[in-house]
Amino acid sequence: MLITHATQAAPDVDRNEDSVVTGPDFAVVLDGATAAPGIDTGCIHDVSWLVARLGAELAGVLLTGSPSLTDALGNAIEGLFDFFGALAGV
Repeated sequence: MLITHATQAAPDVDRNEDSVVTGPDFAVVLDGATAAPGIDTGCIHDVSWLVARLGAELAGVLLTGSPSLTDALGNAIEGLFDFFGALAGV
């Protein structure tokens, strides 16, 4: 099966905050959410980075045949946490 996709940044946002990942038997769309003006998230990374990394982690988990989407997302979030911790030297 051929899967094609495209995303585009919102007119008032510098970078696209959405991500699409596909595999042989899955397609996932992640819709990033811009923090409201004045909100300090405490993270040096922006929404685009987070959504792209979460998408990559989720694709990796789904490609290994995770038993459910809930488990796959939980494993992807844990993988992102581990990746971020490694970047931060934690």
